[in-house]
Amino acid sequence: MQKQSGFASSLNLKSDTSDLLSPLGHGLNGGLKMINERRLTSQQGWQHYSPVPNQRSKSFFWSPPRAGVLKINVDRSFVSKGKAGFGVAIRDPEGKVVAALFGNCTVSSPIQVEAFAAVQALKTISVFDGFNFCLESDCLNLVNAINKGVLELA
Repeated sequence: MQKQSGFASSLNLKSDTSDLLSPLGHGLNGGLKMINERRLTSQQGWQHYSPVPNQRSKSFFWSPPRAGVLKINVDRSFVSKGKAGFGVAIRDPEGKVVAALFGNCTVSSPIQVEAFAAVQALKTISVFDGFNFCLESDCLNLVNAINKGVLELA
């Protein structure tokens, strides 16, 4: 278990980040573990839990960032009440994945795990000098809070 500091600790999040894939494709064992877990959870009879009722989704297509920008995509899922997983993909202007991470955490709301994923992504991109970044999330409450400079997760 990794001790959290700053923003993450103020959210009272617990996370096991031992399986994070590090920048530039390091962490093969973590990637293989993720693939195996995906295979196991895709078996018939597995049900996903989401505290948010199903909503009609719109189709959106990913587009690469402009030159000099890294695009960060974050997402989350709930496995059971209070138990969530997150994933992050960081891509360059050519659309190549330069870093990917995933993990799980214990949270009380979807915005908390999405915010946690964003924080982990921002820590990861600090090793990429000379790039700006664009953060994409499908969590409208988080996007609005970041854009307004106010993030209340109580």
